[in-house]
Amino acid sequence: MAVPSYPLARPPAGTDVHSLPVEKVSQAILFSQLRAAELMEPGGTLILVRLIPDFIHGGWRVRWEFGTIGSVPAPLRGVFPELERIHQAQCEPLAWARVSVNKERGLLDVALELPSPELAVPWNSLVDGTRLLPQGGRLPATLTGENRQMLGQVDGVDVWVEGEVVGQLEYVPLEDGALGVRVFVVDGESFIDIGVGDVAPVPVLPERVVVEEAPSPATPALSPQDPWDVTVPGEELAEPNPTGPRRVLSPVVLADSTY
Repeated sequence: MAVPSYPLARPPAGTDVHSLPVEKVSQAILFSQLRAAELMEPGGTLILVRLIPDFIHGGWRVRWEFGTIGSVPAPLRGVFPELERIHQAQCEPLAWARVSVNKERGLLDVALELPSPELAVPWNSLVDGTRLLPQGGRLPATLTGENRQMLGQVDGVDVWVEGEVVGQLEYVPLEDGALGVRVFVVDGESFIDIGVGDVAPVPVLPERVVVEEAPSPATPALSPQDPWDVTVPGEELAEPNPTGPRRVLSPVVLADSTY
């Protein structure tokens, strides 16, 4: 049974692109499937890959439609903890990877292209069976708060997020069934990210869990007038008193330097 995929967001226009280099790149698979014209493009070419958990080394195995083309180490996977919600849903993250020619080495380099960690995975989910409209351009929205990605339910031209209309599309999408769209908040600005292309199914994810750090206990103020207790480790008290002869050093007398 095929494992369902979960489409990750592309970095929205005007935001940072987090490029994660892929290690142990399979040159044979890439050279056999990509055309020379694609590889010679100045920016390389983009391919869709799945991120498969590597249970031995803790990172990801990067799988293209023609086979596994490399891996991402555990420390880089740890930069994107929200992607673990996708694995918990028994899905595989679907991401874009850029393939380019390294002219100095004469080999192909591969790097995943992801948005900032806080924008990579939506904070919410839509009803099961919803399909996402593609990204590509910005339309204004009214969300506020932390940097994040939300999924908005499309109803006509209205975009709803958690029971409120946060923006409108320029046209009614010509698609049947439940539709959604990505809404981002970046540095105080919110926008709907919608473009031209194919819709993609988006599975329901487990609820996001926010772990709040417990406040550090306050250090009591000390006053010189308060009583003090001196604590000595028990090991020191348990040691026996020294016995037997003891060497006593004579004091050193410095010679008078005056004549």
